[in-house]
Amino acid sequence: MYLGIDVGGTKTLVASLDDSGVILAQQKFPTPQDYQEFLAELSRSIELLGVKDFRAAGIGIPVTSMQREEGIALTFSNLDWRNVKVQQDLERLTQCPVAVENDAKLAGLSESMLRNEIRKLLYVTVSTGIGYSLVIDHHIDPNIGDGG
Repeated sequence: MYLGIDVGGTKTLVASLDDSGVILAQQKFPTPQDYQEFLAELSRSIELLGVKDFRAAGIGIPVTSMQREEGIALTFSNLDWRNVKVQQDLERLTQCPVAVENDAKLAGLSESMLRNEIRKLLYVTVSTGIGYSLVIDHHIDPNIGDGG
């Protein structure tokens, strides 16, 4: 079982997925502006999924500046969070490995995987914030995006 988390400026989506990527259960809650409140609400939502043992988790966040190697989000375009240790906090919360990435980059990667014939994809999202990514041969270009 896997855990997927999509953090937005106004709402957060949480889902458990099987080995094929099929969503089995999901929860949604308004994204708190306070990071500690977010972690508490996320913990409650994960509990409501009814899964105790995840193999791995992935989280997309609207980050504008990030230390990827350490999983630390420095700044966000539409949240007041600063210098948060997202990867460490979520690994403690879920007791499984966690991958952290910019939400628009992950959306672009997903779109490229769904449209297998596309070699290069520029993805732009306009929602609570504006994000973009460049995906080449199903790989996120780390030099493009995050700015929002």
